[in-house]
Amino acid sequence: MQGVFIDIFPLDNVPDNYMTRSLQNLECFCVRKILWARVGKIAEDNFWRRQIYKLLDKIPEKAVFAYYHKMICRANRKQTRMVRILTFPTPNNEYGYYRCWYENSTDTVFEGRIFQGIKDYDSYLSFKFGNYMELPPVEKRKIHPVSRLQL
Repeated sequence: MQGVFIDIFPLDNVPDNYMTRSLQNLECFCVRKILWARVGKIAEDNFWRRQIYKLLDKIPEKAVFAYYHKMICRANRKQTRMVRILTFPTPNNEYGYYRCWYENSTDTVFEGRIFQGIKDYDSYLSFKFGNYMELPPVEKRKIHPVSRLQL
């Protein structure tokens, strides 16, 4: 038995200026790849990428997390109109999500239960997925394993 996992995703500020936000995104990409290197040096199929991951894995983890902490502090000096989880890739070239989506919630009924959800869900889902009401082609669908959970 594995237990129950709860994910907590902190949202940090991203710059209002698009060019600065793009540079921050590149910085986030690099940190993410360095943190993935221990797995990537084994799991990556491409020989050359595996070699890059082997090099990146030599960077001390303590130094990477110290750098990441500085990134977070720098990002959160002032409130901006957009936020994101710095270590997650973003679905489009905006490199962030509008803060108001997370600040304005409403009760949403799902399978007979009430949950807090994004009030302007249509804007959020359209931003993230495009036409979210239309299923993607079969070859682009992602399948997640399903298991039975009893609490």
